[in-house]
Amino acid sequence: MKIFPKSRQLAGMVLFTMALAACGGGKGGGDNPPADSLSDNGSTGGGAMNEVGPITRSNYRLVASFGMGAAGLGESLISTPKVDRLPGGAEGQSMLQAATIEVPDECDSGSGSQTLDFAQPGKIANGDRYSATHQQCRMDLFGLENSYFLVDGSLSFTYSDVMGDYFGGDEGSYVVSGRYSQWIFGYSSPPELFSTMLDGEVRYEFNKTGATMRTRVASDSLTQRIEDNGEKSTFEFSGMDVSITSDLSKGTERYTGRYDAVVTFEAHPSLAYKINYDLAGLADSDYPSSGTIELRDTNSPAIITVTILSETMAQVAFDENGDGVPEESNTYTMEELGG
Repeated sequence: MKIFPKSRQLAGMVLFTMALAACGGGKGGGDNPPADSLSDNGSTGGGAMNEVGPITRSNYRLVASFGMGAAGLGESLISTPKVDRLPGGAEGQSMLQAATIEVPDECDSGSGSQTLDFAQPGKIANGDRYSATHQQCRMDLFGLENSYFLVDGSLSFTYSDVMGDYFGGDEGSYVVSGRYSQWIFGYSSPPELFSTMLDGEVRYEFNKTGATMRTRVASDSLTQRIEDNGEKSTFEFSGMDVSITSDLSKGTERYTGRYDAVVTFEAHPSLAYKINYDLAGLADSDYPSSGTIELRDTNSPAIITVTILSETMAQVAFDENGDGVPEESNTYTMEELGG
């Protein structure tokens, strides 16, 4: 399912900040900051964490929209660093012709390099390691003014529990233990400016059996900072356990997961929540066709439950006191929920 790309996740985040903003207004004008403005040790410039705002009757629909984006966390953690691929391009063969190699990146400014330490070229085995370190590595996009990618910080992946042939065969599995150290990926393509920073440890599990592929992402503690056209936010995750299961023969996908999070915004009240979700649908669809998302306010009894009725409709129930009986329940289109 193409249900939670970055734009939808961030749309939900922006709607949520608008709902909680005391004055209801945005920030002032002026030029947008460069895409590398998170590179100063990942600082969002927001200082101490703002007051955590509650989920209320007045904002629960917009928080539900945020929750739909939050359910796409696993997909974003896999796709952004491309941890589901062999290092070095689409198939990884260009960098894996030698078992151990260090390759400098072609930075138009700054510097960066990638290091591979593999037992056999072109394959993964237990103990293999991939790492990358960058110092403000900017790669300009040819022919586009002020358009570029920016990478900063470092990451490392260590492979283990390798079985079968995941990349070249019908069955296989492997585990990646990832460590992100203020790792930043950003891009600028006016008027769009976006960057994301990851810091912490993540365990990725990949399994393929016939037509079924399953990816699991787990972390005890992970920080993600996002800047989107000047809007800055920090996500502090704990107890994360999310997975994506694809049935290639049926063309379906299922997203399941749970985690705790504190989301801090630069200029608005923050949100602390627990999320559980189980969603299913067609792989080539924009939205799930069935499933539920439950979002609990960490600092109050309030519970939001989103029930997917179809690819176009969802029911949102708000239980203010957590007694299992919703005070309000309404049906919305996916577009009304920020899609």
